[in-house]
Amino acid sequence: DNAGWACNELGRHFTDGAIVATDAERALRYFGQACELRFQAGCLNLRDGNTISADPRALDLRLLLREAGPNLLDMPERALFARACGHGWTFAC
Repeated sequence: DNAGWACNELGRHFTDGAIVATDAERALRYFGQACELRFQAGCLNLRDGNTISADPRALDLRLLLREAGPNLLDMPERALFARACGHGWTFAC
């Protein structure tokens, strides 16, 4: 769904190699996509050797919480963060 946060997290996974096999080229592609989507951590991960994580933005949450259902673009941020909290994402609580 082009969530910058998700692209950055995928890049981190392909860098760390804990969940999937390490693939530096694929990691850079995901970091690049995150950066193009204006997710700052993705841009920083393109130039640093370290991987940086950040909480999803409201736009990322709208894409991630949609779950192939209705569009959440009109959902108020307060309700959006409450929904994220209900999914166990503690940063949103």
